[in-house]
Amino acid sequence: MKEIDISIEGIYKEDDGVRRAREKAMVYLSYSDHTVRSMYEKLSENGFDKDDIDNVISFLCDRGYINENDYFERFCIHNAEKKGYGRRRIEMMAHAKGFSKKTINDRSDEVFENIDFVDICLGQLKKIKSLDLSDRKSKDKAIASLMRKGFSLSDIRSAIALYLENE
Repeated sequence: MKEIDISIEGIYKEDDGVRRAREKAMVYLSYSDHTVRSMYEKLSENGFDKDDIDNVISFLCDRGYINENDYFERFCIHNAEKKGYGRRRIEMMAHAKGFSKKTINDRSDEVFENIDFVDICLGQLKKIKSLDLSDRKSKDKAIASLMRKGFSLSDIRSAIALYLENE
């Protein structure tokens, strides 16, 4: 049976604003994962005091309710394997999502080394309708499309080589 931390130390001394902010944060976390920045923005939008928000975010991070490293890994794998995006686009999306630069810089290489972007790029290449790699204009359009999805030129060239090899 899983142990649940039910300690309520200091609950009676706790400020009402902190309690309400923590309850609101827990509601947000019940729906989806959040980064520190996104949780800060959500709580700020609800009019909570900056000190209360800092207190709540510290509490959530200490208890593991907000864990950017794990969330970043799941975020990257989902966007690569399920949505078919390349490394560059995923990193840009992670910045927009609110992941800290430290998390992105520290975890990117480790997370991305286990993802086969050439294979994902090949899958995206196969989805392109009316693909004719012998036609220069069609090939350029396909390459531009794959680059917008965040794939590097070397991944695209490898995927094209595999595509031509299997045809």
